[in-house]
Amino acid sequence: MPQADRLQIVVILLARFIPFWLATVTPSQIDVALCPKLVRYQRELVNVLNRLYGHELTLARPSSAGSLSAELYRRLDELFVELRLTCELLLEQRSSESRQNAQLEVLETAVDDLQIVQHTAIDSAQQEVLKRGSKRMAVRYRQRTGSERHALLFAQFCKTLGTRHYDELLARLYTRALRWIEAQAKTLLPDHCEVLPSRHGLLL
Repeated sequence: MPQADRLQIVVILLARFIPFWLATVTPSQIDVALCPKLVRYQRELVNVLNRLYGHELTLARPSSAGSLSAELYRRLDELFVELRLTCELLLEQRSSESRQNAQLEVLETAVDDLQIVQHTAIDSAQQEVLKRGSKRMAVRYRQRTGSERHALLFAQFCKTLGTRHYDELLARLYTRALRWIEAQAKTLLPDHCEVLPSRHGLLL
């Protein structure tokens, strides 16, 4: 910032970081009158941090402490223990929430993938397998009985599988569609029921 026609570097510190910054100040760098207060603050800060995050759970009491001071120290101990337990509980809760959020994201991804599968239609190769199977069954049935069956078979197929056309059949119903064609072939052509182009169509 400009000052007396010169640029002066200014360090800005957020108010919430001042307590931490004070712990890094060397007493020799400040006014002598303020040194005792700074040293006392830094020692108290060390005690507090140790009691919250270190191994010193109990404050070292002066041997000359009277009954009132002893009671105050006892109450201070209880407060620090409660505060530390609360902090640990909060950390555990945050960790648990983080794990739950991660699991929820995985579940949401799985649901999204499932919804995509649920609404994905069969591909052109699978459509061709079904069309050829139905047509071959109808042709053989006509050759054997002289009756046309293709339109009826297609209508029954659409009604059973819940679709209007082969290209609208959901991919998750493909195996069921193949089994339906095989079942119809066994009923209509018991001695010649192999009507699907290839058995590997189940794996397409």
